[in-house]
Amino acid sequence: TPSDLRRVTYWLRQGGGLCRQERPWVTADGVRNSADPDLSDEDGDTLVDEVTDATFEYWDGTGWAGSWDGSTPGPDGVTPLGPPMAIRVTLV
Repeated sequence: TPSDLRRVTYWLRQGGGLCRQERPWVTADGVRNSADPDLSDEDGDTLVDEVTDATFEYWDGTGWAGSWDGSTPGPDGVTPLGPPMAIRVTLV
């Protein structure tokens, strides 16, 4: 039975264009042990050609951060933070 977990990766194609790739987390070919996208079909993964810049920010409940590591221990020093409360995406 396929999992409902997915790894979704966004990136900017060289020369412009917003790309998106979705893979089943555990069983997909090309998942590898890397968060880098599989660039073998970059044209097929392109969502919008006109995008020239993208910024992702993560809300922790008190402020926006430029990066997020959900495995970082939370306030109790043991439990991982998990996902952010919100993600803000700015496209140019």
